Amino acid sequence: MVRRLCLSAFVLVLLAASLGAGPAGEDTSPKLRGELARVVAEAGPDELIPVSIVLADQLEGPRLRAVGGNLADRDRKRAVRIRALKEHAQRTQAGLLAQLRAAESRGAARRIRALWIGNIVAAELTRTEIERVAARPEVDHVNWEPPRPVFLDRAMSIDLPSPALDSGGPFTDAEVECGVSLMRAPKVWNELGDTGEGAVIAVIDSGVCWYHPDIENQIWVNPGEDLDGDGVVMDPDDENGIDDDGNGYVDDLIGWDIDNNDNDPNDNDSHGSHVAGTIAGDGTGGFQAGMAPDAKIMVLRVGLTTADEPDVWEAMQYAAENGADSISMSLGWQHGWDPDRPTWRTNCENTIDLGTAMVIAAGNEGSGNEPDNVRTPGDVPRVITVGAVDCSDVAASFSSRGPVTWQDVP
Repeated sequence: MVRRLCLSAFVLVLLAASLGAGPAGEDTSPKLRGELARVVAEAGPDELIPVSIVLADQLEGPRLRAVGGNLADRDRKRAVRIRALKEHAQRTQAGLLAQLRAAESRGAARRIRALWIGNIVAAELTRTEIERVAARPEVDHVNWEPPRPVFLDRAMSIDLPSPALDSGGPFTDAEVECGVSLMRAPKVWNELGDTGEGAVIAVIDSGVCWYHPDIENQIWVNPGEDLDGDGVVMDPDDENGIDDDGNGYVDDLIGWDIDNNDNDPNDNDSHGSHVAGTIAGDGTGGFQAGMAPDAKIMVLRVGLTTADEPDVWEAMQYAAENGADSISMSLGWQHGWDPDRPTWRTNCENTIDLGTAMVIAAGNEGSGNEPDNVRTPGDVPRVITVGAVDCSDVAASFSSRGPVTWQDVP
């Protein structure tokens, strides 16, 4: 009996040791970032684990900014930098993707996505395949990617006074939300004539109710998929089952539902619709909530109540490639969830270097717990991080304050 127990214990030790070893016996555990080593150890042999695979060779920072650095035209600069990022990713990811496609054919991989924005491959893999991936020399690290409740809680709200009629001029007779007045938007509309016309804002969120009366006229229509050129939102005449603009998405008329991988990014939660209305609601319903009522909203849905990092990174990539001037994200990862902050920083900075500004919510963690109360990616230095104030311009108690630090980020 004692001998049998000793043998069983020995087998368990061997099994535990093998979960951190690659095919040749090398230790891959240092590349399994955060909780992934534990998740792999506890997973069944056929269980598919969502991961992101970050490659070591990154085209970022000065290397990326040197591409097209002498070009004055923003669209041309964007195009040459995107081409450089794509070529870099295709070259460095080729061997890894071949391995993953082979794994997919035998059921060891699913939903493989190659992302060029930060040279990442997202997939769902078995524990054995994760070890094989981590053993590859071009792989820097592998993240566990569970969905997280990243959308900022709408229960965190401010008591607003009744809206007042805008006195800024003749642009609108709608009642104006106090935050819009506080920012003096009516003066900008009426005295400078700047209403956001020509700007495209990508809303990465729970989707947008694109047929809402205050939003439907402000929805971006993808010119590469608008076959009859009439600008009609979600026009059935434009759906032909073909990727007409060659961007990798079929019939992406107004954006994309990254979470479900389809062309209907409608909002079933209202979180993203609220955000879109704050950006570009036009007051059709009699209440002016939008800061830029003539801007266009590119709709990118990444989840209902939860999202994962690769979905948001793919949405950022889509927005940059399809010409968004800015990205709005009222979401973020608490530091306690261990987001991959260096990879977030790379992806955000690359997006910005492609000409797309990033406007990110700070979070609803209030004060205290510094330097960890601003969510990721609102903690990235080059993004524009937004907090909340009440109608008297006093910071809301729930709004994350900061500061943040990067000295100890691995």
